[in-house]
Amino acid sequence: MNFEEFKQQLMEDLKEALSRRVGTEVAVEENEVHKLQQESYDGIVVRKENESIGVNVDATRLYSDLEQGRAYEDVLHYAVDIAQKGFEDAPKIDISQIMNYEVMKHSLITQLIPVAGNEDMLANIPHKQIEDLALVYRFSVGRDEHGQSTILVKNDMLDRYGITAEQLHEDAMMSAPQIEAPSMKTLFETTAEIMGEDFFELMGEVEPAMPGVYVCTNESKHHGASVLMYPDFMDEVADKLGGDFYIIPSSIHETLLFPAKDVLREKRTEEKKAAEEKKVNSYKKDDEFSVKKVVLEASSEEELVEKINNVNWDKVSGEKVGARFDFSV
Repeated sequence: MNFEEFKQQLMEDLKEALSRRVGTEVAVEENEVHKLQQESYDGIVVRKENESIGVNVDATRLYSDLEQGRAYEDVLHYAVDIAQKGFEDAPKIDISQIMNYEVMKHSLITQLIPVAGNEDMLANIPHKQIEDLALVYRFSVGRDEHGQSTILVKNDMLDRYGITAEQLHEDAMMSAPQIEAPSMKTLFETTAEIMGEDFFELMGEVEPAMPGVYVCTNESKHHGASVLMYPDFMDEVADKLGGDFYIIPSSIHETLLFPAKDVLREKRTEEKKAAEEKKVNSYKKDDEFSVKKVVLEASSEEELVEKINNVNWDKVSGEKVGARFDFSV
């Protein structure tokens, strides 16, 4: 079957199987899901009866599983599992609160994404562009051991709230640092944190690699690159690093920072080393001068000196064999 046939069949079977499993009627409908970072897909949204919040099931991915040889019954069973888990893990959301901006503005957080590849989505999203990056805004509506649930703020939501993009940004800069506090640790500390308490025992007395490199993110380490846009945060980083610094955006979740003075110090060290090598090579070249031998006869010291001064050295054959002149008298 083609994708459209598969999707229609899956919607019918999913509705029946899921209703049976959860013990209540569910509604299903097609839903084209547009996400940032080019993660859009054709989906099926499933809702329990009389509930406004639903679960999206990725029909595009499920069809890919079918094409790769997975049996339809297994694909259907997997889809039911996804939907059921979505119901169980879904945060309890009060729609009346979501429609009240004065309540929701205190849950605003931010996400920093590349402009390239997200142009179509950004056309419908309030954002602040910084060079080739864009700062977008989300409402945090729940958090558990699996992560954080958020709602992406779109232009039509601003219209319903009756606010401007500028007001949204100002409010986000107030709430985001409170919800997702910035975190800045060395690369060594970050690696140790990821690997656990056995890391230092494993490393022993090994000197930390790249001690001047810092990982900048937020406490949840999710969408952490956006902390760079927090008010006064760049000044705080400059104070901690002792001046100017370089930024390497490594992902949407974190960035790498390192002091400019370390780069300049390393550059000066390399330049000094190169200069010293050049000087040594110059000495070696100067030491390689021609040694020419001539035989002079003289009856006195004065006559020898005079004859030496009158030698036409250009006409005397010689080769590079040492660092002094030899004379036979």
